[in-house]
Amino acid sequence: MTKRQIIKWLESQSEKALAEVETQSEKALNTYYAERNEKIGLDATATAISALMQQAYSLTESFKEKVKAEYPGVDTLCGYYGSISYKLANMSSQAEIRSCLLKEFEDGRTEIRKGIKARKNEMIKGITDNYRNVIANVSNMKNAKLAMEYLKNLGFDLSELVKADENPVTTALSVEVDTRFLFIGGKKNEVE
Repeated sequence: MTKRQIIKWLESQSEKALAEVETQSEKALNTYYAERNEKIGLDATATAISALMQQAYSLTESFKEKVKAEYPGVDTLCGYYGSISYKLANMSSQAEIRSCLLKEFEDGRTEIRKGIKARKNEMIKGITDNYRNVIANVSNMKNAKLAMEYLKNLGFDLSELVKADENPVTTALSVEVDTRFLFIGGKKNEVE
């Protein structure tokens, strides 16, 4: 295990923490949207408008039938881009009406939405700052073993990191050395 491996692992943990904040924020917003839509009667309104649009479309079709009956050579199937048939056909689905109703207002400045956004930004800043500090501390440590002890004391679960490493956590010396072949300390391994 090296400090670099530990730092890479910390970076991945930071990314996981940031992703969790995004998930929590999205969940909070979806809960808010569901409650808001229920309170304002969005689906009921969209259903009612859709029914009215279907009636309008039926009236338009009746009108076209009358035109065709009175003037048999008239083409009533074309539905030009600017025609009422074209416009009503595009507005008769409940999903389309619901989407258009949501464009009738902007609630991004409500206290709830501002609170969710502020909390998300606060969490992102806290995660980013604190992981940066932990990574800096690990970088400044003498070896990986000390870094692992530091992370354990902070409360990190290092089991995943230890399993991922094929080599056990070592001290600063990572390769065994046979000092007989270094010719140091007055002892020389002579050829004789």
